[in-house]
Parts: sequence; C-alpha cells; structure tokens
Amino acid sequence: MFRPQPATADSSPVRGARPRALAHLATLVVGAVLVALLPTVAQAATHTVDLNTARKFAILAGQGVTNVGPTVINGRLGTHPNGAVTGFPPGIVHGEVHRADAVALQAQSDLTAAYTDAAGRTGASVGPQLGGLTLTSGVYNGGALNITGKLTLDGPGVYVFTASSSLVTATGSRVSFINGADPCDVFWQVTSDATLNGPKFVGTVMALTSITVGDGVHVDGRLLARNGDVTLINDVVDASACGGDTSGPPSNSPEQPAGHFLGPCGEPFYAAVFDNRHSTVSMRFTFKFVKFSTHRVAHIARTVDGGARHTTAYHHVLGGSIMTISAGGNVVKRIRSAPGGNYPPCP
Repeated sequence: MFRPQPATADSSPVRGARPRALAHLATLVVGAVLVALLPTVAQAATHTVDLNTARKFAILAGQGVTNVGPTVINGRLGTHPNGAVTGFPPGIVHGEVHRADAVALQAQSDLTAAYTDAAGRTGASVGPQLGGLTLTSGVYNGGALNITGKLTLDGPGVYVFTASSSLVTATGSRVSFINGADPCDVFWQVTSDATLNGPKFVGTVMALTSITVGDGVHVDGRLLARNGDVTLINDVVDASACGGDTSGPPSNSPEQPAGHFLGPCGEPFYAAVFDNRHSTVSMRFTFKFVKFSTHRVAHIARTVDGGARHTTAYHHVLGGSIMTISAGGNVVKRIRSAPGGNYPPCP
C-alpha cells in the first residue's frame, strides 16, 4: 500500500527539481554525442526533379544518336542541335523521333532546367564506389561515381545522385529496388560522361556531355545528354512506365485496332506495328507488301492480344511498292513508296 511520506527539505518541489533537471541535461549531452558519432545520412528529397517535356523522351541528345543492333526504345527519341540519328533500323523506336526540331529544342531547354535543379541539391557524401550499398531515399553527392556489383535502393521516395565528374557502371553491375522504391523516382546528374555496362540500370541519367551504353544493357528510365551524343548497342531503354511517350503516328480510332509503319526518313526500310492496345479482345493483323517492279507479294500475319502491340521485322522496299496493314480484314493503314526514293513516313 502506498503511504505518503512526510516532506523533507530535499523533497520539496523546488529543490527536488534540480536533480531531475541535471539528469535531463546529461541525457541531452549524451544524445548529442551519439548523434555526432553516427554516419552522415542523406537529406530527404522532398520533391522530384521536374523534367517537363523531356519526361516524354527515352533518349535525348545534343550531338546525335548512334545505334548498333536491334535496340528497342520505348519513348520518344530526340536530338538537338545535331539531328543525326543512325542505326534505326535495325533499332526500333516505339515513340516519335525528333531530329533538330522545335520539340527537341524545347526538351533540351527543359532538360537544362532539370539538370541545374538536381546539381544544386546537397545531401550525404558518397562514393566513389556505390556497389554493395543499400540506400534510402534522399540526395547523395559524389565526385566520380562507380557501381561494381549491386546497388540497392530501399523504400519509396525520391533518390537524387549528383556526380561532379563521371558515372561508370561495370559489366555485371545492377541497381535493384526493395520495399517500394520506384525507378521513376531515381535521377542521376552527371557533370561529364556516363558509361553504363549493366546488365541492369534504372533511373533518369542527365549528363552534361555524352552517354555510352554497353552491349545488352536494360535501362528502366531515360538517357538524356545535354551537349554530347548517345551511343547504344543491342540495348533496351524503357521510359514507358515513367511518362515516356510511346505513341506513334495518329491511330484511326482510340477504341479500335490500329497500325502504323516505322521507317527512317529517306531510307527504304519499314517495319509494321500491329497496335491492339486500345482493344480488349484478340485481333488478327496482316501486313501486305506489294512491289511494283517484280509484282512480288508478301504477307505477314499475327494474332495480337487485347492491350498488346507487335512490331514486325524491317523489310527492304527499294523501288515502288504498296504496304498495307489490316486488322480483322479491315485496312487500318496504307502507304505507297515511289521508285524515285520517296519513302514516307518521315519523322
């Protein structure tokens, strides 16, 4: 049973508060020392890096895009001021191609603003080696950043990495996610060149100069180079989940199966795209190619599931020809190439 005790001089409210205050002060001092001894952690990135119109691009360069092999780009491809694009085909772009036009110019302007924003953020110092680390969301600043092995990003939120020099990922390296981390929330600001050797990389790379991607690398994100070029070899760059615009030429109807052709301006190569993304049922598509000079007729047929899309191989159509895409027996797209070398469509 609790029995109240008579008050003593030391137990008075005024004098009794002093030992408690001293104990509290000691706790604060010890806590401050422990905090000082802890390793630095990244500052929280409270907002994303706004790419504006550049977010629609999977590839954006200042001095052209070069590709070797069957690279697949999901999102727009653009370059400005140098409009050179080579290696498509055999590469395929699921999205618009903008060569030194007003759209690419605006995207480069928006990229510059996003790059400047990211470069000005401060957080924890890291590097040069990021491989083997597990990091939570925040801002990470380094010089030359390298990834050998696996970098793990843990948890939701925005990750911003700034490199005052280069970014290099070794062959066999990868960036992985756990506990809700999202590739769309990862940004790499690189003050010089980025070299990605994969096989797996994620996030939006914003390089001041050039970006070089090794053979067979899969990038979930974007490769955006301000002043240099972008070089690809048998790669996949997929920005479709992060706002990349994969729409091609206008469809006949947003509810019906559609089709369009991929073909670089002035070069006699075409692939047919069977687009059934706006339908809920499977559809039989055919691609018919008739060459005037030899009366050669070729057919390619494929059943495409609802919500899906299929791209055929490229065909050499030098000389006059008619190419037709049909869905369910109905023509959805037809183009004619003239013998003189007029090979529409051009971006």
